[in-house]
Amino acid sequence: MDSPDVTDYELLDAASRLLMASLRQSRDLNIEIRQALQRREQALAEQSDDNIFQMLREIIDGASH
Repeated sequence: MDSPDVTDYELLDAASRLLMASLRQSRDLNIEIRQALQRREQALAEQSDDNIFQMLREIIDGASH
């Protein structure tokens, strides 16, 4: 049986390192995306709360006149 050359192992090792680096970058990007979506969701929730309070103020102001 032919044994693989050292270069075959080196190529496999290099490919493995590149794959792991790519996976780490993908994970980091996914974390950033998740954090951005959470910030957007929080901002939308706060905006919705502000709109509700504004409507209540208008109703109260209208009823008091």
